[in-house]
Amino acid sequence: MNQRCTQALRVARTAHLRPERELVEPGRWVTLGDPQTRLERFFALLDHHELLGDDGFLKPDVGLVSMGDHFDYELPDESAEAVQQAQHHGVQLLSWLARHDPRQVVLLLGNHDICRVAELAFESDESFAEARIQALAATADGAVHARWTHLHIPNPDIARRDFSAFSVAQRALVQRLLLEKRIQLAATALWCGRRVLLTHAAVTTREVELLCVEPDAETLCNALNALLCSRIETVRSCWEEGVSAVLDLGPVHMMGITGQEGGGLLYHRPSNPEHIDGSKWAKNSERPRRFDPRTLPAGLTQICAHTTHKKCVKELGDWVAEGFKRPEGRPRCLRSRGEQVQYSPVLDDWSEEDAALFMVDADMHRVEPADIELLEIEMPVPLGLSRFGL
Repeated sequence: MNQRCTQALRVARTAHLRPERELVEPGRWVTLGDPQTRLERFFALLDHHELLGDDGFLKPDVGLVSMGDHFDYELPDESAEAVQQAQHHGVQLLSWLARHDPRQVVLLLGNHDICRVAELAFESDESFAEARIQALAATADGAVHARWTHLHIPNPDIARRDFSAFSVAQRALVQRLLLEKRIQLAATALWCGRRVLLTHAAVTTREVELLCVEPDAETLCNALNALLCSRIETVRSCWEEGVSAVLDLGPVHMMGITGQEGGGLLYHRPSNPEHIDGSKWAKNSERPRRFDPRTLPAGLTQICAHTTHKKCVKELGDWVAEGFKRPEGRPRCLRSRGEQVQYSPVLDDWSEEDAALFMVDADMHRVEPADIELLEIEMPVPLGLSRFGL
């Protein structure tokens, strides 16, 4: 580990440190999908792409859009030590990003972020540790799995795997960032000469209809962040007084409940309904876990994270371009044109009428930093949100 990474680790573990320099307009902007990994790997990735400065923060002329999901990397084992390390790394990573000026680092909400103030809004460190113990028992015993009745955690796998590294400190951090309007649902950017929409898991016609807006990037960005701001105000007084309260973004984003995992805006993934068992599509229709790429809004270009290449290949079936052998860790493209859908490494004939989704979840915890390619954007429009105080 070089000196820049070592200094970044020191800064990340020292909560009060902030960049001591004048802000300059970033000349280079990158998107970072799902930074769910150990701090050492995270900083190694930034350093490999020449984004890390000598002071332990991003270089002054670099801008970054973190596309959500800052917690819950895959644990090496089920030990208390492994869980505790993941808990600390999540807090330190998100806090480090948030200490940069909002004009340099844009933070988007992912499902692993919002669940801290939704499904896990009422958990204590002790109650969640007990839920994990019960989940481990349920994994080993199908009968126990079937009898899972936790009031807020949908199923044992959520406690054991998906939200495995939860801590109250993480929830407090997410609450603070939301109250300060430091983290949001959407951003817009200029890329390849076009205005594009950035969200964690993409917007479909379902969300457009629920928001009752036109499907262009700026309108959707403003509508999503207005929704978030209005819902934050409903819980502000509770959070500021230390009282537990759920941040509910329904029906656009639906949190999970007992026996039903969450769905919608921050949970759904692209899938081929002719390739996947139809029962999986019908299940949780109010909380959709999958979406048909043909429901991506025509004429809208989007960038999202949330879904790895491996998962896309599994879900999209015949829509995966023939001979598509793009390595893990690279940006990918999903295009819908009428009834035609293609998942491929590049778009050769990309028209303004297409629904185009560029996917940047690089599976950061599994892919080596040197093998990860970051998608660069020309300039974010951070975020067209001054009217909402962001």
